[in-house]
Amino acid sequence: AFHGAGARGWGGTSINLVCWGAAKSAHKGKSVRQSFAYWPRGGDMDKSYYLLGSWNKWKPEAMTRNDNGSHSTVVTLGPDGFESLLVSLDQDCQEVLHPERPNATSGSRAFGPNPLFLVQQNHLSWVIDGRVCPPTGAALARARDAGDPGDKYLIKLWKGHLGVAVTWERVWL
Repeated sequence: AFHGAGARGWGGTSINLVCWGAAKSAHKGKSVRQSFAYWPRGGDMDKSYYLLGSWNKWKPEAMTRNDNGSHSTVVTLGPDGFESLLVSLDQDCQEVLHPERPNATSGSRAFGPNPLFLVQQNHLSWVIDGRVCPPTGAALARARDAGDPGDKYLIKLWKGHLGVAVTWERVWL
């Protein structure tokens, strides 16, 4: 069996390791690995959360707490056809949740919290990308975001069985 692992440091260093091996016997036990290592404030989704992004010059806007425990707000796609966003645990943006990679798509897990300046320094944000682009892997992943400037998207922060994630979908209001 082949297995690959990649890493990227804060300084931009990249590494990819590919391993090959075979098991001596089949192990039929349940994995005890957790799906995420840390969730801020003890996983309490009752707290207030704030959305910040490129459409409002990274100023925090309060998210609404829903009956199912998720938090949501609506964002309007700007004239460029795409918007970047992050989630903050406070209005001062000292504790920001972010994706693992730059330009993350809907459904990507939330990591952090980390200070806003550090997250922006490493270009870590979720991106709603409504632009039409050539058929590449990235374009196919964003096909569900397709939209025009002025379209509205419902952004949700939710805690599921695999961790905490940010999702969005286009809505017609």
